[in-house]
Amino acid sequence: MKFFKFNASGNDFVFFLASEAESKDASKYDFSELAKRLCDRHEGIGADGLVAIFKGSSDNHIIWRFYNLDGSEASMCGNASRAAALFACEQGLVDASKTIFLHTLAGVIEANVSEQMSHPALSQLGQNITSVPKLGCTASVNVRLSAPKKLSEPFCEDGLRWYFYDTGVPHLVAFVEDIEAAPFELAPRLRAKYNANVNFVCELGGELFVRTYERGVEAETLACGTGMCAAALAYRASEPIKSGVKSVIRPRSGEIIKVFLHGDAIYFEGLVNSVFSTEI
Repeated sequence: MKFFKFNASGNDFVFFLASEAESKDASKYDFSELAKRLCDRHEGIGADGLVAIFKGSSDNHIIWRFYNLDGSEASMCGNASRAAALFACEQGLVDASKTIFLHTLAGVIEANVSEQMSHPALSQLGQNITSVPKLGCTASVNVRLSAPKKLSEPFCEDGLRWYFYDTGVPHLVAFVEDIEAAPFELAPRLRAKYNANVNFVCELGGELFVRTYERGVEAETLACGTGMCAAALAYRASEPIKSGVKSVIRPRSGEIIKVFLHGDAIYFEGLVNSVFSTEI
């Protein structure tokens, strides 16, 4: 069976293409054990998550299932959605010059693959590439996430003010003065109490620096796409900033992520690397 490794702004994922038979009913299959085996960083390929890609019934539509490295299934993963778009282009499943529609358990995600990073216009996600990307390539992938949900009004706990959003998966967000001194010891308890990812954010020089404790990984990761989008939402709510704000965000990996908020729409862009493929 052939597997592919992708890196999206510090998050790494293992991908595989499901069979024609599996694509007829993606909901029937459970890849939890496969995720735990392949994502293990000592005895497997090593990754933050496993993504199963199924062919969609319409042109430029694909279905995906996402599993964390502990085998738990998540409804969505922002960085994995960007990697999924590049994987689908690379495998010839979609027309790379057109918008790609990713069907997730959190709704349909729109994605575009381009060669350059650029803030998206409201009417389109980006300038698409015109050729099929090859294994080992790097591309900029821009996605429009499904509409976020505010899970509660801001509340105070452990001396911090928390914002609580669902940007595909639930995220707690708190602002701190020093991102390096963020009280990460609070994260495991809050993750368990609210069944959510936990994000600490610091605004510095017009950029948002974000550190995320991810459920399913149960540790800090180098980046979290939905977490960075939740951070942008919390920043807009805390200022408050008018709709239409563009945010430059730096996750733990140090890479540049761009988030553009317009009403309930979240546009999210960053680089994706196609790393390698292997057969097991």
